[in-house]
This record gives sequence, C-alpha cells and structure tokens, in this order.
Amino acid sequence: DGLVPGMTVTSGFNNNDELLTVRIILHEMPAARINFFYEIYNERGELINTGRTQLGFIHSDTRRPCRCPEWFLDLLRSRWVEEEAPKEA
Repeated sequence: DGLVPGMTVTSGFNNNDELLTVRIILHEMPAARINFFYEIYNERGELINTGRTQLGFIHSDTRRPCRCPEWFLDLLRSRWVEEEAPKEA
C-alpha cells in the first residue's frame, strides 16, 4: 500500500529569526484518508497560522483507494493522546 500526499500551506508571517511552535492535531483515526491539522505559534504564544495535510491511502499496484494499513493505525494508537475540551469561564 502507498500514500498519496496533498498539502496546502498559507503563510502569514515573515520574521525568519523567530522561534515557532508547530502543534499537529489528529481529530480522528483514519479510514481511507487521514487529516493532520496544524497550528503555528510565535514566541509569544500567539496563533499566527493554521494548515491541514490530507493523505489518501491507495494500493500501490492498482492505485485504487484502500483503508489505512493496520500497522499505521497501531502506530497512531500507541501515541494517541486525548485532550480535554477547554473549560468555559
């Protein structure tokens, strides 16, 4: 099985000397596609950009869509961390 990546990035910052923090978020376990969401923060902790990468799983020989490989799901499950929803004031 192979992966076909697709990525869209829009940048709104231009300070090349600033340290950035990139948070990668996976909202759900994948089926035939997986979506990674990104939040980019500057040194002051301000959200300055967001993005998303979508990967589709296909059979390498037929090029037809398929479900996410079990080995990849196992890898995700071993690192899955549930976050609590923010508490309202």
